Amino acid sequence: GRVGFSSDDDHLIVWSPETDDVLRIAVPAADEENPWVGAVAFSKDGRLVALAGAGQIIVWDIVDQRQLHLLQGTHGVASLAFSADGQKLIAGGPGNDTFNETPKGKSRFTVWDLATSRPIRSDLYDGITSGVAFTPGDQVIECGGTPQKRGWIRVWDTSGPTPLVVKDWPQKRMVWSMAQSPDRNTITTVLIGGTERGDNTVSVYDLRAIDQAPRPVGAAFIWPTTVTFSPDGKTIVDAGFGRHFNMYNSTTHRKVASLKAEYVTNSI
Repeated sequence: GRVGFSSDDDHLIVWSPETDDVLRIAVPAADEENPWVGAVAFSKDGRLVALAGAGQIIVWDIVDQRQLHLLQGTHGVASLAFSADGQKLIAGGPGNDTFNETPKGKSRFTVWDLATSRPIRSDLYDGITSGVAFTPGDQVIECGGTPQKRGWIRVWDTSGPTPLVVKDWPQKRMVWSMAQSPDRNTITTVLIGGTERGDNTVSVYDLRAIDQAPRPVGAAFIWPTTVTFSPDGKTIVDAGFGRHFNMYNSTTHRKVASLKAEYVTNSI
C-alpha cells in the first residue's frame, strides 16, 4: 500500500510503509507563490496517483516515476477518483469548472478520458460537492451539501447527454467525507452539522442494493470529520475533533479498536 500527503515544501509525498520508499512529486501551482494540493487519489492497482492543484491535475506513474497526464483548466477540485480500469478520472468540487467560471452555490464534476487527456463530460449542478467516486457499473457517486447544511449522496447516470439522478439519499446535514471500499461495492460517509455527541454520524451504503437504507456505524466521539477503509476492506476508520482514531469491522460495524490522537485529525 501507499500513502499520499502534501507537505509544506510544495511537494506531494508518496510513502510506501512496507519498503519505506518515498517519492516526491512537485505540486502544480498557479504561480510560484501559491502551490497547493486540493485532492489526491490512487488507482486501484496503486500504480497511478492523481493530484489536483491550482488550475490543473497531474497524473503520475509511481512505478516509472514520470508524469503521464497534465489535465488543465480545472479549479477548486475537492475530490478525485479513478475508474476501476484506471482509464478514467473524475474530479468534483465547488469550483471544478473545465470551461467557464462556476456560478456561486454550484458545483461540477468532470470525467476525464486518460487515453486522450480530454474531458468526456463536465456537468454543472446546485450545491457544494465534497466527494466523488465511481460505482462498480461506472456510474458517478457524488456527495455534498448546501450552505443551509442540508446534504445528499447521489448516484448519477451519465450515459446520456444530460446526467440523471438514479438514486438520491437526502441528508439532514452536510456530507463532509466519503470513502469507497476496495471492492467498490460500498461507500461510507461522514455527516456533520451538529455540536452534540451523535449529531455527526458515520454510515455505510451498499452500492449493489441502492434501495436499501444505509447502516449506521457508531461514532463514539463528537465531530468525526474523515473516514476511510483499510486496504483489505475489512476495517472502517474514522477520526476528527474527538482526537481518536476509531476502527470498526466493516461487516458487523462494531468497534474493534480506538487509538488516542494528540491532535485533531482532518484527513486520513
